[in-house]
Amino acid sequence: MSGKKKGNIANPDLHSSESPAKDGNELKNRINETEKYSELFEKIDVDSDYDDILATYEETLDKRTRAAIKKVGGVADEEESVDENVMIEADEIVSDADSAAQPEVQETAEDKPAKKKEKAHKGDAGAVLYSYIAALGLATGTTFKKMLAKPKKLGRNIVGFFKYVFRFLWLGFKKFIHIISHTFVEQVKDFRRDVRSAVNYLRQSRHKPKTLFPILGHYVKKAFATHTQMFKTIANFALPVAAVLAFVLTVNYWSSVTFALKVSYDNKELGYISDESVYNEAQSAAKARMTTTKTDSSAKLDDPTYELSLVNVNKLVDSSILCDRIIENSESNVTNACGIYIDDEFICSVKNETDATSVFNAILEKHKVTDSNSFVDFVEKVEYVQGLYPDDPKTMWDASKLKKQLEQTKQAKKTYTVKDGDTIYGIAVANGLTEKQLMALNPDMGEYIHTGDQIVVSNEVNYVRVKVMRTETRTVEVDYDTEKTNDASMFKGTTRVTRKGEKGEDTITELVTYIDGQRVTSQEVSRVRTKEPVTEKKLIGTKSTRVSGSGGYNVKVSGRGFVWPAPACTFVSSPYGWRTLRGYSDFHTGVDLTLPGGGSSGAVIVASLDGTVESVRRSNSGYGHCVVINHGGGVKTRYAHCLAGSISVSVGQHVSAGQAIARVGSTGNVTGPHLHFEIIINGSTVNPLPYIR
Repeated sequence: MSGKKKGNIANPDLHSSESPAKDGNELKNRINETEKYSELFEKIDVDSDYDDILATYEETLDKRTRAAIKKVGGVADEEESVDENVMIEADEIVSDADSAAQPEVQETAEDKPAKKKEKAHKGDAGAVLYSYIAALGLATGTTFKKMLAKPKKLGRNIVGFFKYVFRFLWLGFKKFIHIISHTFVEQVKDFRRDVRSAVNYLRQSRHKPKTLFPILGHYVKKAFATHTQMFKTIANFALPVAAVLAFVLTVNYWSSVTFALKVSYDNKELGYISDESVYNEAQSAAKARMTTTKTDSSAKLDDPTYELSLVNVNKLVDSSILCDRIIENSESNVTNACGIYIDDEFICSVKNETDATSVFNAILEKHKVTDSNSFVDFVEKVEYVQGLYPDDPKTMWDASKLKKQLEQTKQAKKTYTVKDGDTIYGIAVANGLTEKQLMALNPDMGEYIHTGDQIVVSNEVNYVRVKVMRTETRTVEVDYDTEKTNDASMFKGTTRVTRKGEKGEDTITELVTYIDGQRVTSQEVSRVRTKEPVTEKKLIGTKSTRVSGSGGYNVKVSGRGFVWPAPACTFVSSPYGWRTLRGYSDFHTGVDLTLPGGGSSGAVIVASLDGTVESVRRSNSGYGHCVVINHGGGVKTRYAHCLAGSISVSVGQHVSAGQAIARVGSTGNVTGPHLHFEIIINGSTVNPLPYIR
């Protein structure tokens, strides 16, 4: 009792809502902390490196940490001195309000050190966090000062700043967690001692039952008052874990349930569906099964009733199951059977699915090929659906009736009779085809059509069509490139092939699709070059066709590269071949060229091709004055009846196409001045006009 009165006299405001003594002590402690760290930071040069700041800071922080651990009973190096000014005394932190919260039962000697250790831990953890914040602020200020002092190193300073910020935060977090965990361990030890003490008192109270509940209540109250921090720590970990567990359980529950519609038909539950469209689909399928003919609409089904329910997702049914339940609850005579659907349209039902598959497989066998790379299937989608179907002969077929139905055609062959003014393109467009498709339907049709012709515009379409897909190979030609080279020795507009081009070959592998034997599509799978094309080389003339100088003239070059031998003489007075002259019939071996209005004498004669002068003849009979030029390759040209004394070339001389070699005259056997021009190929004359025009 005396201890209690002494405590009340020492602190008359013990039971008041405020605690001035505690607030004063805390404020004093914070002021002391600020002064101590201000002295520490004043010792650090703001221009020093980050590593120096961090080393000084960590040294002081480690000293405070070891001091705190030693204060609460931890192990520290005995040889290392501890700065007493850095430690925070537990007696300065414990407030009178904490002592007032204790029960009237006298505390044991082992309770007081435990409380001091707990409070010391609280103070040291806060001081560690506070010191880290202060050091972080100092590092921030130093960084900005360096950034302003040395702008060129701005980028490096920014990177260094964030590097040390992260390092400060990590060290602070690690130290803080260490202090908190150590505090929690010590609190647990204290709590275990209190529990053992409480158990001893409770055992003693067995002889005094009336004291059992007061003692129990006292220790419960003492546990919460003394070990508040421990319970807070447990709650800080337990409550988030519990929240996560509750969240997982909630998500798991709601992911396994869903809102659904409970479908009832004639007061009978059919099942749960996700939405009304599932029932509509099932109802349509049920009506299709229960309809005996294509025009029969006697299958009537009442509307169902819906009820919104929350059910497990495993209870939901699809349209096929719901269809069976609708038919099962109808008044029709139904049985288990296999339904045949072609392109989602109900055809019939059979008692045995094997009978149906054997009919369809027999159709495919007719189109199978031995090629291992081929694939045979139906164009239409064929499905076999097990379920409940009306036991009616109109829809319940056997294999023979199904086979007979499949052998029929959906569409007959359609032809068109050609009328006046019809075209292949117009007929194709009118029937929704391309010209290529129309030609494929009529392989015997030629390029032209005639009135009355019968043209197939659509083949017959089987009830089920068979497609065959197989790989085929074919060879196609590859065009060669042409390499052109300018040649200044040739006139413009003339060309000469120096190397003939050759086409290459590619082997193409295609995936070809046939429908009922007719090729419809092809898709290239691979292409392999089996023969490389040979590039053609061609010379392109760039020489001007205008020959300058006295008596200049323009040359005319033909497509074959021959120059017109007399530029001014454009009139053919006597062609190549048989003729009658002076009452005699003879074969003219060349062409005679003159001016259209006469006066050809003295007109320029030029070489028709490049070559070498083979002979020069000067005579007053036959060809008269004549020049023969050898162009190589068995090709020669003859220029006859030249003007006497006009020949300007000699034997063995090389001449170019368009070069003047003589002038038009009337020497030899002639009736007037003209140029007799011949082209001799392999010793025989040919008609020159196709070469020079």
